[in-house]
Amino acid sequence: MMQMELQGLIGTLPRNCIVWVGEGEPSPTADELQSLGEGVGLQGPASVESKPAPELPSRSSQLLPADVRAERVTRQKKKQVMMASGAGALLYLGLIGWLLVSLSGKKAAADKAMFAYTPYTDVYEDGLRYERKWRELGPVIEQEFSTVELLYHCIRARQGEEGIRLDRADITNQVSVDGDGNLQRILDIRLQGKTDELGQANAFDEALQGARGLVDFQWNMPSAQQKGDKWSFQWGAAVSNSEEL
Repeated sequence: MMQMELQGLIGTLPRNCIVWVGEGEPSPTADELQSLGEGVGLQGPASVESKPAPELPSRSSQLLPADVRAERVTRQKKKQVMMASGAGALLYLGLIGWLLVSLSGKKAAADKAMFAYTPYTDVYEDGLRYERKWRELGPVIEQEFSTVELLYHCIRARQGEEGIRLDRADITNQVSVDGDGNLQRILDIRLQGKTDELGQANAFDEALQGARGLVDFQWNMPSAQQKGDKWSFQWGAAVSNSEEL
């Protein structure tokens, strides 16, 4: 103790030293007490007293064991995670509810519009049927590709040449139905005839391809073939990519 005082580790030496002896425990001898007193820096021996009964402090310690503190931290984090998950679930359910309400409103508006449109459904369908029938009659009532008009343009292309004779003219202007049920107009011309000279056939060929009323047709014109003293031709034409009605 004196060494610790000299080193500055303690301020002053103790003024007394008490040895507590519990019930049933032997008391230290006088020599032991004298040696202990001298050891702690006393002038005399240490004293002996009965060990006092322990007293609980008026306020318990606030320190918690490490395992208890860790358990509380874990429980608190778990509680926070559950609260965050619950908030996310509520937000998700709220979003779904808002979408359902919005969809319900739009469906109600659509049903209302459909109900308001119902009286006009028959009128609309009648209009579609009328328009479809009118398109079917197009080849008959339209003058642009009437069979008489097309024949007139073919004859006019002869330019009054006496050496050109048409033996047969097949002109088709009708409506057909394809595999998908769509209506298509078929425009087709087939010409068969003779000329006195090959040059007349070639001139008639060029005149047909340049005719004002036949510009929409794609011609297939093989060379005229000589038969006896005449030149025979068989030509055809069709409107490419027949118009869909």
